Amino acid sequence: MTAAPCIVRIDALEAFTAFVEAQIPALAGRTCAGQAPSGELEKVPNLSIEPSKWLYSADTVEIVRALPGNVLVYQVGWHEAACVISLIASSPRQRAGLEAQVLDLFLSAKHPLSGMHQPGQLAFTITDCPEVGEWQTYFELDADEWVETLALDRRYESRILVDVSVPALTIDAPVYTINSLILGVAGDSTSSAGPVQLVIINEDGTLSPA
Repeated sequence: MTAAPCIVRIDALEAFTAFVEAQIPALAGRTCAGQAPSGELEKVPNLSIEPSKWLYSADTVEIVRALPGNVLVYQVGWHEAACVISLIASSPRQRAGLEAQVLDLFLSAKHPLSGMHQPGQLAFTITDCPEVGEWQTYFELDADEWVETLALDRRYESRILVDVSVPALTIDAPVYTINSLILGVAGDSTSSAGPVQLVIINEDGTLSPA
């Protein structure tokens, strides 16, 4: 069974917008992961991140973790997309200031696990999918310059591209394991062996009386 790609993708985008809101107070409560619904009253300033077509990239299948209930989680590749970050402000000055703050999030980024600097790439650990456990998603800056796309009264927009990678995860359940094994040892049908002797096979391969 495969973890629904649409769920892990939106989890990744929401992790990014939550991070932006936490780091840039002017955008708190003013972000959107994906396409904003039509007819919704727009708050300015605001930021949205919208993916283009998601593409699947196959990779070597590997077990990434075992979960309770004898469930194994496999990673079978990546879901990847170029995403547009759109920023809308009420003035050119406000737009320029927010552009600089968003760029700084990327240029001063540290990996959440290693703590090492990785300028140009944001990485997030996602814990909202209990059926597959935690996983990492990556947002890599495609360019370091915003492109101005719209300038109307109190609505100044600019955009920048980032490449997003989300792991393709699948689960296999249940997986049964042998924790202990007891053997009955006796002679063959032609022998006059005594009663069956029970032995336990230890982890190191040795035998012990049961």
